[in-house]
This record gives sequence, C-alpha cells and structure tokens, in this order.
Amino acid sequence: MIATILIEIGMAGWVLTRYSLNQPRRIILAILIGLAGFQIAEYGVCTGAEGTLIWSRLGYVLITLLPALGLHLISTLNQNQGKLFVWITYAGAIALATTLAFVPSTLNQAVCTGNYTIFKLSEPFRTMWVNYYSGAVLLGIILSTVSASFALPSRRRPLKWLALGYAGFILPTLIIYHLLPQSRAGIPSIMCGFAVILAIILGLKVAPLIPKN
Repeated sequence: MIATILIEIGMAGWVLTRYSLNQPRRIILAILIGLAGFQIAEYGVCTGAEGTLIWSRLGYVLITLLPALGLHLISTLNQNQGKLFVWITYAGAIALATTLAFVPSTLNQAVCTGNYTIFKLSEPFRTMWVNYYSGAVLLGIILSTVSASFALPSRRRPLKWLALGYAGFILPTLIIYHLLPQSRAGIPSIMCGFAVILAIILGLKVAPLIPKN
C-alpha cells in the first residue's frame, strides 16, 4: 500500500515537474492524486487511524470521481469528441460523491482484511454506485480503444497507451473476481491496487506523448 502511494505520488510529481501543464496533463494529475488519495485513505483505515469512516468516505469520494476524469481525458485527447458522455458522467459522479460526503448512512462500515479493504455501502445506494462505476469504466474501455483506432496520428499513440492502461487494471481485477468469489466484496480496493499500472502508464507513456495542440 505504501509502495503504491509512493509510485502514484511520484508519477504526479514527475508529470508536474517534467512537462508543461495543458488540459490533458492536468486531468492526468487529478487522476494520479485521486488514486494516491484513495490508497492513503485505505492506509488510514488499515492502521486504525482515528475517524475510520471519515477515511473511508474520503476514499470513496475520490474513486467515484475517477471514471469521469478518465472519460474527460479520453475526450480531450480525441479533440473533445464524446463530450456529452463526459458531462453526463460528471453529473452522476458529483451526485454520488456529494451523497457519500453528506449522507452518513450511505457508507456504514470499513474492514481491513490485510490484502484489501471491504467498504460496505447501504442499499439502494450501493446498486446505483456499482451501476455508475461499472458503466463508466466500460464506456472508458470502449472509447479509448475505438478512439485509438480512428484518432489523428499525433493523438493515436497516447490513446493506445491509455487503452492499455485501462486493460492493465481491469483484466487482473476481472480474473480475481471470477477465480476468487470470496474477494468480490473488496473489488473497489483490489481494482485501485491494480490501478498503479494505469498510474505508471499515465506518467511515463501518456503524458510525454500528448501533443501541444
């Protein structure tokens, strides 16, 4: 967990100090900070820090925003194609994040198992959150893959790397989901653990290839 935090913060620092900050790189920074923030929140839960549910709520708010940021990055790299999807997803993300932040009953327990953290959401909020998150991630996979095939040459490479970044954390998560049913309650935590692969790709492959215009 600590190693993941250091890698994600390191990637954010690398992008911040190495490249000029245009819109796509600012979105990359926001994603990296969100990923690191979730890991820090998990660390707070697993070390028994005071305010466990506050740490849990903060972590969930951060990861709720990540799919919308991912779609925004894809749209920006593809010259603002699919903006309608982006704003709809942002609206859903903000609504869910606000509910998480201000309605205590939405998240009522967090359990650190050693390998991952289980966050228990109440119904019907859990169903809405899962539908939003899985739908937005699936849309991100589709859009990044399709965009990488049809984008202008200068934008094709960063989009291809972004598609690989999505695959880098989705595929291992799906394998664990199907092979280890007992781990399914911890999927958000497991997914964000594998998202360190996406963080590395964003920092070392996508950010350097972003065109100036």
